[in-house]
Amino acid sequence: MARPTVKRSARKSQPRKFAAIGEKQLPINQVMDTLWYWMRERHSIHERRLAGQESWTEDPILQDYKFTNLFRVFDRNTQFILNEVIPNGPSDLVETSFRIILFRTFNRIETWRRLRKHFGQPKWATFEIDEYYSVLTAEGPIYGPAYFIPAPNILGGHDNPTKHLRMIYLLMTSEFPTELNKLHHLKDALGLAQLYPGLGQFTAFQCVPNTRSET
Repeated sequence: MARPTVKRSARKSQPRKFAAIGEKQLPINQVMDTLWYWMRERHSIHERRLAGQESWTEDPILQDYKFTNLFRVFDRNTQFILNEVIPNGPSDLVETSFRIILFRTFNRIETWRRLRKHFGQPKWATFEIDEYYSVLTAEGPIYGPAYFIPAPNILGGHDNPTKHLRMIYLLMTSEFPTELNKLHHLKDALGLAQLYPGLGQFTAFQCVPNTRSET
């Protein structure tokens, strides 16, 4: 028996929508809609908080869970670097870069304050690995929770703080800040940083942008 013929009504195909970002055309879909919504609402939360508003968002997910700021410059540690680490101390390229690298290696405000309490102001000119190790390990946590730079085993040392202090020593004695200052593009700066043990694609990005802004 022949199958019945089903007539389908002709539907006009809707033209596909695209978003232009730079020179790229990205198709509009649910994923992109969600991304743009999150970006707008997350930054609105930041602005409402700064304005002193009591209610920051009606979104239940954004109410219950923590998300990073939309712009890195607004995060707590970056603000601390800009307002406390960079301005306080010698302003020359080497010393400023040393303070930024030292802070970003451990990425913990309390650790920085511990170093300042002992040294007055951390300086590359007076940097001694053993002395800094003693202060870092004397009390409390050393590292911040946002990320952890892999401890470079190739540099030796019996624990992570020692290896990280040796990494800082290598960066400074190889004139990393001076070499960074010669570069004009972030891609090249990140490539230079990744030549050093412990600094991969992600962790290099934790140190380079703040250091690059001062070179």
